[in-house]
Amino acid sequence: MTKPLKLGLLGGTFDPIHAGHLAMACAAWEQLQLDRVLLLPAGNPWQRQPQATAGQRLEMAQRAAQAYPFLQVDAREVERSGPTFTVDTLHQLRLEYGSAAALYLILGADAFGNLPSWHAWQAVFDLCHVVLIARTPQDPAAHQWPAPLQAQDWRQRTLQTLSAQERAAPAGLIISLSTPLHPAASTHIRSLLRQGLSTAELLPKAVLDYIETHHLYQQESDGTTTRQG
Repeated sequence: MTKPLKLGLLGGTFDPIHAGHLAMACAAWEQLQLDRVLLLPAGNPWQRQPQATAGQRLEMAQRAAQAYPFLQVDAREVERSGPTFTVDTLHQLRLEYGSAAALYLILGADAFGNLPSWHAWQAVFDLCHVVLIARTPQDPAAHQWPAPLQAQDWRQRTLQTLSAQERAAPAGLIISLSTPLHPAASTHIRSLLRQGLSTAELLPKAVLDYIETHHLYQQESDGTTTRQG
C-alpha cells in the first residue's frame, strides 16, 4: 500500500526570499519527514505591496530552490489574478493531491499570530495542518497563541493531545516545531541592500546575484514580510 504524500507548503511575499525562509523549510522537511516542500510566492498580497514584482520574486524563489532537492516552486499564486488568499490555494492543492495527502502549511511566529485575520481562516484547518516554526522551544510564540486559538477545542489539536489515529489525519492539526535562530529578515535585508552593505550570509548567492543584476531594492519603501492569508 502506497503511503500518502506528505507535502509542506511555505508561502510568503519572499521580498526577497532569504536564508531564514529556507531554514524554516528545512526544519519542517526534516522534523516532519515530508516528501517535499512547495515554495509559494504570493502574487498580489492583499495586505501589502511588495517592492519587487511578482515575476522577480518568483525568479528569486526558483533560484533559491535549486540548491535543495526537496524544494519545488509553485507559481499558482503569481499566475492568479486578483488578491492572493491562502485558503483558495489550499482548496486547489487539496483537489490536485486528493483527500489522503497530508498538507502542512508552514508559518513563522508572526504569521501564526496573524492567522485569525486571514480570509476564511477557520477553513484552513479543514484543508491542511498548520505548522508553527518557533525560533527555539522556549520561544514564547510556541506557547502564546492568538486569542481566537486559545479556546480548548483549538488547543486539543496539538500532537500531544491526540490519539495516533487523529495524528494520522491529513489536516486539522497545529504542530509546533523549532529551528535554530537565524538573523535574516526581509525588511532588514532590504535596508542593508539600500545602504550597499553585505547580505552574503543572509541571502543565497544565486538570489543576491539576481538582485545585483537587476538593481533591486535601491529605493526607500516601507513594508512587512510575514505571511498573510
